[in-house]
Amino acid sequence: MAEDGQKKMLTQFDQIEKNNLINEKKMIIFFQQSIKDDVPTLSQHKGTSYSIWDALKYKYEGSKQMLKNKKALIKKKFDIFTILKGESLKQVIERFCYLVNEMRRLRIEKDKEELVHKLADALPQGGDWSTYLMILKNIREYEDFL
Repeated sequence: MAEDGQKKMLTQFDQIEKNNLINEKKMIIFFQQSIKDDVPTLSQHKGTSYSIWDALKYKYEGSKQMLKNKKALIKKKFDIFTILKGESLKQVIERFCYLVNEMRRLRIEKDKEELVHKLADALPQGGDWSTYLMILKNIREYEDFL
């Protein structure tokens, strides 16, 4: 916009304004090429790359209420996490790692001691595991584990 409120002609742009316009158009093109055609997000923006980003963020993160519900669900999953019948040790650990990653993505903070105790409690009890679990629970240096 010019100082008098009128739109400027491209020939009136200085070099910085031209570069900004070119970069903005490139970003819009990158978004359009990156997003599948069936995603209606591109039609629900104000014509800027920032508005496309906001529309995508809203679409994939959800509303504040949805985020609150997701956090509550993930916290509940963490609270009741245990080994499932017929589940292998590898599957338990993979499921636990996925849960921890979801918690980090949603910015749910758990200290490493709490994470180690939850995983240790979920692992099979008895047999050879008892000794390892006791050692794992009593180690105070968790940085190498998670």
